[in-house]
Amino acid sequence: MDQKAAATWAENYLINHIDHHGDFALVNYKSFLMDLNAHFKDVAAETNSLFTLERIKQAGKSIQEHNAEFDRHLTRANIEQAGNDEALIRNMYLRSLDEGLQQQVLQYKPTPHTLEETMKAALDENLQFRTFQHFQGLAD
Repeated sequence: MDQKAAATWAENYLINHIDHHGDFALVNYKSFLMDLNAHFKDVAAETNSLFTLERIKQAGKSIQEHNAEFDRHLTRANIEQAGNDEALIRNMYLRSLDEGLQQQVLQYKPTPHTLEETMKAALDENLQFRTFQHFQGLAD
């Protein structure tokens, strides 16, 4: 974001939202964000996030961090509901997992069918693995 343009926009926004008492009058936060996004939207964000979703890898990150990153790119790519693409997105997610976790999720019972169920299975399996590691460390 260009700082000069942002400063000019902020000054204009403040001037346009002063009430008859001279106080700043914000209609509501949502309308402020919509106005802000309309003026400073990253036009490449959607395309970049779609590209990232095709190539994203867990790469040793915690599953919580990976799920948050995956969700962030779904949101930026304007994929709020998977709908007809549920299987495709679920497979993209599965491919993004570290190999060992991916195998555990594929063997998870009951078999997860949605992206949400698959992400929960990954969290559950990762928690079991971390708990096992913790107890192994205590036994040494």
